[in-house]
Amino acid sequence: MNDNRIRFLVIATILGMLLTACGSGGGGGDDNDTAGGAAETRTVTDDFGTQVTVPVAPQRVVTTHFLLTMGTLDLGVAPVGTAVWAPANVTDRYAATLADVPVVASQTAEPELEKIAAQSPDLILATSFNDEQVIGRLREIAPTYVVDVSAGGANATSWSERTSQLADVLGRTAEAGTLASAFEQRKQQLIQTHANQINGTTAAVVTGFRDDNASVFAAESGIGQIVTSLGFTYSPQATVVAAGAQNGIANVSFERITTSVGDAEVLFLGSDLNGGLSPVVTALQQTQLYRDLPAVRANRVGVFKPQVTGYTDANFALDQIEQTLTGMQG
Repeated sequence: MNDNRIRFLVIATILGMLLTACGSGGGGGDDNDTAGGAAETRTVTDDFGTQVTVPVAPQRVVTTHFLLTMGTLDLGVAPVGTAVWAPANVTDRYAATLADVPVVASQTAEPELEKIAAQSPDLILATSFNDEQVIGRLREIAPTYVVDVSAGGANATSWSERTSQLADVLGRTAEAGTLASAFEQRKQQLIQTHANQINGTTAAVVTGFRDDNASVFAAESGIGQIVTSLGFTYSPQATVVAAGAQNGIANVSFERITTSVGDAEVLFLGSDLNGGLSPVVTALQQTQLYRDLPAVRANRVGVFKPQVTGYTDANFALDQIEQTLTGMQG
């Protein structure tokens, strides 16, 4: 069993322990505990500026977006209603947990209110992608906390900050601390082991969401922050291309790939959690312009899931980055 596999199993064990642990961690916010036999509550303020009275230890959480589903799972909370999810973007453990959980929201349509109400939630986690009118109706069903994920570029909430935010609402700050400590330790180990491959090396991240378009990530994106925190220099070309782009991602035609990431000495391609590439990325790989990129010609290309929803994705990225750097030693 190789070192990367062992590390992945260690991280999976930590996440599994959190998912099956009983009780809840402490949280911030304004205390508003109730007396008697009623569930204890407290008041928090969501990203819409709304004060929301939530349970101290929520038991029946509904999520209306995949990134919130992954965030809650990472913190050891199994939702009773979830946004649509794909097996390739979750671990086997999470897939088993979600297998019988009703899907109450898609990525392209508003949440199904009747399905959500049928789960008797004591907390709903929504995003700024939801219409304000819909959010108002969600609040009629149960306390609803809204996370702003619409801001792009440098203004976007980072994945780690979002995890801490969810941990506070869910009463899982201790669990978040455990995850953050393990991730930081793993990251420092990688930095120390591969300093020669990282220092002074220019990197870029590219995936594909639209036909015949490469999606170039900014340094300020969630995955860009991980790459630069390791010590990589982020591609100046990619920085210019993605400047001001929504969510820190710029879509460019295949013909512009040379002027978008041609200065990268290491290139990371977007994949799912199994390392599978999308048809758009596969099509990009078939172009001569891609094959002529310096990183490709030097065989310095890695893959990881670039949409970082939480610590599962972040740790997978570290594993894949280390695999790429190990290959560069040869």
